[in-house]
Amino acid sequence: MAFVKVSEKKGTGRTGGACSDDFRIAITTSGKKSRGVGGLSVTLSIPVRLMKELRWVIGDRVDLLRDEEAGLFLLSRSLKGYTLSPQSDEKGAAQKLAGTVARPTMVKFPHYEFFVDQKMPVSPCENVTVGESGLLFVVPPAFLKEKL
Repeated sequence: MAFVKVSEKKGTGRTGGACSDDFRIAITTSGKKSRGVGGLSVTLSIPVRLMKELRWVIGDRVDLLRDEEAGLFLLSRSLKGYTLSPQSDEKGAAQKLAGTVARPTMVKFPHYEFFVDQKMPVSPCENVTVGESGLLFVVPPAFLKEKL
């Protein structure tokens, strides 16, 4: 099993969303062109219980890694990566809640070539496991392009 880093920090962006106790994924429109696919972003929603278990707080940075052979993804803390933000439409919530786990959290990544090129509704991820390296999970098959 070999994880390969798929996320490269390019810009910033925020999105709101519903609260849930599930670790969830969605492909949303972002208003920005990302990696050649106009306006699509991949958003992961992390519930408070997982944030506490991982000992992560709002403001931490994470990277997305992928093991194509095993079909697994890993969300791990990093020094340079995408920022964990609170799920809130309230202006200034990220600054007010930095360093806390008071709310469900989300992280938004650019749309990568292995994800489908369309908006996808929020869906729970499968086989979510907290490990030493971070959060290990399986993305629902409907979100991934079929291999050719």
